[in-house]
Amino acid sequence: MLRITIFFLLLVLTLAQWGAVQNVPELRGKINSIAGFTEPAQDVHQVVVAVNGSAFHLRMTTQDLKYRIYNFTQPNVRFQSAKVAGTASGQGLFVVMVGKGETGATDLHFAESNDYGLRWKNTIQITNLGNLLDATMTYIDKSGRLFVFYTRTDVTNGQCAAFITRPTGSIVWSQERKIHCEGETQFQAVEILANAGMILVGYSVKDYIYLTTSNDLGVTWQPARLIGEGGHLRLHLVGTRVFAVYHAHPVALTMRVIRYSDTMGVSWSQRKVMEEVKFYSELSTDLCVGVNTDPLLIAFSANRAVDLVDTSDVTWTPLDSPFPLGSTTKGLVVCGDYNNFRRNVILYLVEDIQGHGLFYSRGTISH
Repeated sequence: MLRITIFFLLLVLTLAQWGAVQNVPELRGKINSIAGFTEPAQDVHQVVVAVNGSAFHLRMTTQDLKYRIYNFTQPNVRFQSAKVAGTASGQGLFVVMVGKGETGATDLHFAESNDYGLRWKNTIQITNLGNLLDATMTYIDKSGRLFVFYTRTDVTNGQCAAFITRPTGSIVWSQERKIHCEGETQFQAVEILANAGMILVGYSVKDYIYLTTSNDLGVTWQPARLIGEGGHLRLHLVGTRVFAVYHAHPVALTMRVIRYSDTMGVSWSQRKVMEEVKFYSELSTDLCVGVNTDPLLIAFSANRAVDLVDTSDVTWTPLDSPFPLGSTTKGLVVCGDYNNFRRNVILYLVEDIQGHGLFYSRGTISH
């Protein structure tokens, strides 16, 4: 009976097998941000990083891990962060960066490629607000439009969560549209229900996080619904189920929690505590797999934790991480092979075990 039990446990065990940890020597330095997108047609990972005031594009193939690097430049501008998005075909690739000029003003800068990131058009400045704090970008194939969501300071209202948009092929960006302005408002996360064209945006006001939705590409927004108390929200869609993963921080303890909504944020399940920690670390649950995967692979940056979440019963299995513990981490991004998510999973890590820089490892997951 003991042998049978052990055999059964081995059958249901979830394993992650990782290759050697490698670094990108061209990107050594203090990295401030990292984000990724997987090109569907060729299983190529498109990763962007901001390092030492510069912004770079790393194009890596999943099969042989070969990569090429492009440096985005703008005279007298130091880039603080960079985010990437792409079309469903992967041919259209877009990068938005928050850059600080010589006067101290921070604005959005933009670059695009029409050939899978092999060549890039010149980087251009697309806002003159002067007070940008952070930004991200997404592309809605149904409408053929780019959306850049951001947080900025506002003289009257403190801080605003807002966005601008641009049709594909155009060079003209819309006027700013505000989502919410109040005190310490910060943009947190965005997801797109692609077949319906619905936009879901999470934002925080002080220590509370909310979700609002738009069915008309951001022209109007539904009343915001409270998700919970906390911050560092990430949203993931699987079918029409919305998952919210975030930090809840009662008193001195920080908890990583997960909850879901089957009503597009109108009502939420009870939260489940994934982990309790004694420090407030950055969540890095960004997936650049390009599709809504089931199960979800979620990464936490500070302790390099990687969890595989079953989206039906909302249980999770901790996976081994290829990266050793022992130093601070700025970000951890999960990229998966577009056609077979578990076959080629690559974790990109920004950390300083061997000196500041970008490190990565490829692995497979069996479940």
